[in-house]
Amino acid sequence: MRKQLNKVFSSLAKATQAPAKHWKIEAGHVVVPSFIDEGIQYYTLENLFDSYAQRGLAAIDSFEEYNMRCSRKHLIDVVSKLEQIQGRQTYGVQDLIEEKQIVSDLKERLLFPLPPMDLIYKLASVAYWDENESPYSYDENYNKKKIEKWKQSKTIDDFFLTVPLGNIVNLGDLSKFDLKDYFQTLEQVDQIHKQRLSLHN
Repeated sequence: MRKQLNKVFSSLAKATQAPAKHWKIEAGHVVVPSFIDEGIQYYTLENLFDSYAQRGLAAIDSFEEYNMRCSRKHLIDVVSKLEQIQGRQTYGVQDLIEEKQIVSDLKERLLFPLPPMDLIYKLASVAYWDENESPYSYDENYNKKKIEKWKQSKTIDDFFLTVPLGNIVNLGDLSKFDLKDYFQTLEQVDQIHKQRLSLHN
């Protein structure tokens, strides 16, 4: 998988090297400008996996979630919900049906053609950073705010047009209109799955 990730992020490189800024760049590592959004320049490493830095490890975690179509938190929620059902004092047919539905939802999610947008935003937040971030470390709280800014400033199709996600996300032959319809439908399915996992049900 690491070779695949190296190839993916290497393809993001541009011919022009970014200015040094305030970063302390390790020998042989190249920072390249990637795109500008809302007046903010975003960068990436020519090879994000030049070292086992925190950002590189975060990229591996994000890519694994991308491939599974669900986050680690979602898997924990699935296990917690199944444990709750199995721990009921009166376990009957309806509980068995509910269990089967939870498992069916998880299988459906694993087979999604593309992951929910939240996972794509997270992967993008790892691959691209602004001048206030380090090329090597990943601040989860800072990037949550960055993701929220992306969500507020752009529609889904605009985000895909601005951010070079085609290099890290296989979109196939989907047009921006197909993408918009797909992710709107996927968001509805995602919310249904999450509602079924609520421990208050």
